[in-house]
Amino acid sequence: MTEQDGATPGEPPDRQPVGAGSLVADGRYRLVDGAGTTVGLQCWRGHDTVMNRTVALTVAPRPAGDDGAFFHALCVRTASAAFARVGSAARVFDVADDAARCVVVSEWTPGRSLHDVAGDRPDPAVAARTVLRLAETVRTAHRQSTILGLDDPVRIRVDESGAAVLAFPATLPGADETTDVAGLGAALKCMLGDRGSAPAMRALADEAVDGSVRTAAVFAERLGRLLPGAPPDRPEPVARIAAPVRDPDPSPATTRRSAAVPAVVALVGVACLAAVGWVAGTALSGPRAGSAAPPTLPVIVAASPPTVGGTIVPVVPRAVRAHAQEGAADNAVTADLTVDGNPNTAWSTELYPRQLPAGRAGLGLTVAFAQPVRLGEVWIDSLSAGTHVEIRTAPDGGGPLHLSQVVGTATLDEGITRIPVAATAAPMSEVLVWITRLGPAGDRFRTSLSEVGFTTFDGP
Repeated sequence: MTEQDGATPGEPPDRQPVGAGSLVADGRYRLVDGAGTTVGLQCWRGHDTVMNRTVALTVAPRPAGDDGAFFHALCVRTASAAFARVGSAARVFDVADDAARCVVVSEWTPGRSLHDVAGDRPDPAVAARTVLRLAETVRTAHRQSTILGLDDPVRIRVDESGAAVLAFPATLPGADETTDVAGLGAALKCMLGDRGSAPAMRALADEAVDGSVRTAAVFAERLGRLLPGAPPDRPEPVARIAAPVRDPDPSPATTRRSAAVPAVVALVGVACLAAVGWVAGTALSGPRAGSAAPPTLPVIVAASPPTVGGTIVPVVPRAVRAHAQEGAADNAVTADLTVDGNPNTAWSTELYPRQLPAGRAGLGLTVAFAQPVRLGEVWIDSLSAGTHVEIRTAPDGGGPLHLSQVVGTATLDEGITRIPVAATAAPMSEVLVWITRLGPAGDRFRTSLSEVGFTTFDGP
């Protein structure tokens, strides 16, 4: 992306082009690196001079003669899509304006641009998995009558888990569901490159771009069917056969598993995503203050890891939800990814600048079973080595943590960590997977759990 610095001769001061180092939104945000342009938008990595943090800035120049209607429309439409780090859409912090432009400020997505990842010429299966999570997010948003404005691959980054994320959100006036679907098609085409492989995936991408595929639900379902090992006919909810994907030439910035994870079959119900609406005014600032109640998930069949010895019986969770004793739970809507049978998806905590936030004893997941069970073992598949986890009984009625009992502990290794449950533990209808120490993520801290499974020994 080429940006001009300084003023253009004859250009009014408030219409001067912006470039690296420029300040926007009354001087609060500094433009650092250009990430690309699309129709009517400029995407930047930026710096919040007040909060001293890296942010994503989506800059939309005001139309000539605008009387404020453009900002109002952009503000309202973007706010309605401002999921609090739900699925594969970055969290929006602010929608600001000045005399010349509107700026959507969102959480920075660590990783790489979609174009950079596509330049590694990934295997078609990797390309499909990269885009699928984003397609599922768009599908869920459309079910809530929400448009994300995903109109170009420039807006997409691939995060550290290998999933495509709408990193530069801004819903322009005129965007509709077909805009989002065409953007998904363009993202898939970008990942597939100009090779002649995967003709079925390429056909799907072309049909989404030209409007033959008009809904994100159809796009996500068809793309899911094209994954290796997928059954030939499967209605929604999607029944997945999860198999690890091997990238023959992985990029250094993309996390890859070092050991094969056995294929498992999982029947998964699609949880309904609760869209988080904001109250739109002249400006919107900061993350949401409240949190919607996490949805009740349908029955999910948890996958089991290979056994080491003895006879064990998998325990089927009835529901999984993110849990916090203080404040809002982290990424509540994606908690079900820990039991979806797919080791390439994960539930993650927020990315924290230090260990657990002040005032928090921990955070994690509450897992409910259809009836009380006597657990023999909990196993966790994760790449967040160094995370400390406690397995706890769940306090009745969501009571304080001191009313729960620790029945197992472990520090996670990379891959599968097995946590024996105390033989004296009584049967439980709910259990807490409680994180008391986060794993390191560069100079910050985050824990991601790919799969969590529960087993009971067959016998008395």
